[in-house]
Amino acid sequence: MRILMTPFIFILLFCSLPVYAAEENKPSLVVPDVRYIGEGELNTRALTGTVAGTVHELGEYRVLSQDDVRRLLDVEQQRQMMGCEEDACMIEFGVALGARFLLACDVGDFEGAYSFSCSLIDVQKARSDNRISLSVPDASLMTAAARVATLRLFGHEAEMPEPGEDTRSRSRAYRITKYVTLGLGLALVGVGGTGTGLALDAKNRADNADTQNTLDGAHDDIDRYNTMALSGYIVGGALVATSVVFFVLDALENKKEKPDETAYLPLDVGTDGRTVFIQTRFVF
Repeated sequence: MRILMTPFIFILLFCSLPVYAAEENKPSLVVPDVRYIGEGELNTRALTGTVAGTVHELGEYRVLSQDDVRRLLDVEQQRQMMGCEEDACMIEFGVALGARFLLACDVGDFEGAYSFSCSLIDVQKARSDNRISLSVPDASLMTAAARVATLRLFGHEAEMPEPGEDTRSRSRAYRITKYVTLGLGLALVGVGGTGTGLALDAKNRADNADTQNTLDGAHDDIDRYNTMALSGYIVGGALVATSVVFFVLDALENKKEKPDETAYLPLDVGTDGRTVFIQTRFVF
């Protein structure tokens, strides 16, 4: 068996050599952790993964993973790298990592106004080749912004999704589901009602039966229709209850889509020129 497997192993290694060589010939690019600039803290690990994954999908670079960074740099160097704010500082660590390019990205949060910026640094030439910055209207779009910014940085077209698009999609799904489950639930409750009516009719036939065969047949019908009624009530009731849940979820999503509007009406009182503002809340 070992003798038979040996040629296959050599064939597999031979076929994998071109792929390995092509990967090695690609310029290396390192993606440091996305830096957060703002108040509080923000976990940017997922954003770093999105940027690195997008570059890897393009197939133009050999992306150094965070494991490579941790292996090549000690803890103190990694801490210093996280504190880098200038290109010159990032270039030093790019040289230490042996990378040709370095893709530095950061998230800005200025009183709720978000931005996502990326800079492609040529380590060998010690300069920034390209830079892009996107305004992010909502924090929920940050992952999409990371992907769009990366694609645009490398010359690929990409568009940001509209704010609230995910919310509208969920609302449409809730709206469809609530009516479907309600309709099916009411239909099955109707089946249960039909079963009850048929069971009562069979009971009347049993009460008026004049032969044993008629009585036995009526009792069988009673059992069958009672089972039909019970199943319809249980399953139909569960679906109606489920539809109520989706009605509530849809109402909550609609409230998110359409926030409260507030108006301020000035009212002059007295003769000293002082003004009182009455705040009136209109909810549409």
